Order: sequence, then C-alpha cells, then structure tokens
Amino acid sequence: MAGRSGFIALVQSDAALKDLTMIPVPRRHMAFVEDPDDGYLLRVVDEEPFAVSEIGARFIPLIDSERTLGEIAEIVKSEILIQREEEEAAEQNEKDQDRSFDLFLVEEALVLIRDFAKSQAITFEPTA
Repeated sequence: MAGRSGFIALVQSDAALKDLTMIPVPRRHMAFVEDPDDGYLLRVVDEEPFAVSEIGARFIPLIDSERTLGEIAEIVKSEILIQREEEEAAEQNEKDQDRSFDLFLVEEALVLIRDFAKSQAITFEPTA
C-alpha cells in the first residue's frame, strides 16, 4: 500500500508476556458505547462498534504509546490478581482450560492486535 508502512511480529503460540514487545500507539478516537454482560462494545470514530472482552477492555486505558503490550498485560495481570476472588477464578480457569493465566492474557492481547489493526484505531510499533 502506498504511503503506509508496518512491521510483522511473530508471536509463538507459547509466548510469554515478555515476548509482546510491540508498543500500542492510539491513532483514532475510541469510546465504549455499550456494556454487555461478557465484555464491551467499542466504537472507533463513526465505524460499527466491535466487541472487546472484559479483560481486553482493561488494556485500553493503559495504552500510552510508551509501554509495550507485554508491560500492559503485566499491569492488567497484577490488577486482576490483587482481587482475591479474581485470583481464585484465574486459578480455576487455568485448571478448566489447561492453560496458564499468562497464556490467556497473551491470547487476549493478540485478539486486541487483530481488532485494532482492522479498525486502525491503534498501531503496534516495534521497540527501539
């Protein structure tokens, strides 16, 4: 595409949070428009809203063009695990789905990358 550039970051299926080294940079105005039971609807400018999970929605206010996606995921993780009920739910989720909470957060981050890349609301820049 003329006038556009980007990069490709390969993220392995067993990636750790530290492997999410790309920096999310907001490019377009976003707003939460609805709060369904299992997540949120997010609108970018005047486009159709798209669904963001409750966990994914926690990433958005932390996007500051400086922190990597992995650093943001670590903050989300610590915020969730501070609450004892959430910690128990996270432990149960690990047992039920046979995956770690870190892997769950990596998967949430990858969904956000996909959705924000489509909407061009956020770009993901390489670290220096």
